[in-house]
Amino acid sequence: MKTFKPVIISSFLLLSLLFTSCLSTISEVIGKPTVKFDSISLQSIDMEGFTFNVGYSVSNPYPVSFSIAGIKADIINDNDSSSITTMNFAEGVSVVGMDTARNKVSFKLPYKTILNLASKTKDSDNKEALPLSFKGTASLDLSSVPLFEGQSLDIPFNKSFKVPVFKPSLSVSAPTLQMPTLADLKQSLVNGGLSVTKAATLAANIIAGKKLSADALDGIDLDMKFNFNLNVKNEGSCSWNYLLDKCSLVSGDNRLAAVSPEKGNTISSQSGTIPVTCTLNTIQSGRYIVELLNKTAKNPVLSIDSVLNFPGIPEFLSNIPLDYSKEISVSSITKK
Repeated sequence: MKTFKPVIISSFLLLSLLFTSCLSTISEVIGKPTVKFDSISLQSIDMEGFTFNVGYSVSNPYPVSFSIAGIKADIINDNDSSSITTMNFAEGVSVVGMDTARNKVSFKLPYKTILNLASKTKDSDNKEALPLSFKGTASLDLSSVPLFEGQSLDIPFNKSFKVPVFKPSLSVSAPTLQMPTLADLKQSLVNGGLSVTKAATLAANIIAGKKLSADALDGIDLDMKFNFNLNVKNEGSCSWNYLLDKCSLVSGDNRLAAVSPEKGNTISSQSGTIPVTCTLNTIQSGRYIVELLNKTAKNPVLSIDSVLNFPGIPEFLSNIPLDYSKEISVSSITKK
């Protein structure tokens, strides 16, 4: 037994060496799987941050399939090589033999993180955008590949991208219900079928702010202007263009009115105000208007569709949509 034991050990070491040589030879002859991160593109923006899509491809040189076990990545601040955040994506995507699979993962960068990073750099080149990297490893499960049973392969990757130094701020101020003149109000009531006397009494009550019955404006065709200011601001330092595309005023499922700007609907400075007017008509929304006048209405919601551009970053996506909604307190609406 004493002479046989060294033979066993030597045989085991020889087999291990042969196995390792086989794996090395397979890699040299067939090649190794490759992971390529093709693009990082903006998926969407909201009032909280940017959401990016990362497209990647995995090539399989083997005749049998394997799967992507997962992707671990850090968002790196290229200014100081520090990690902003670490993310793990459990993929489970299968790559068939002798083929290439394509997929994408998404991640979100909050505006507050971007502004915090920007505040720590004095580089004027970072006024428009911060240089970042999506860096990590893709883990491939090779357990189904002969001679690789139970093994995995980690492939490193690094993809650079830029993010604007930006945070949008939108608010609504000075909501006002523009009342018609007493003469116009009387005439509309008379045109709606009321006698001159009743029309005069109702018109006087409306102007005086007295409580109205729910059906007070039924059958009356009268326009009332609802005015407010849309205040727009970029809390970051990048240049930008803001476009108010369209908006509407709704209450529950009831669309009260489409809204249009009184003047220009674009902002290119860091901040600005867009005066907006919508027309409420009593044929369409008479009972809601009565509730507004009585201060008993549900708070209306302003729904805004905007379009953003970042001219200082030409490689960044253009005409980016931004949606915003704001509930307007009925108690804050003044009559004028």
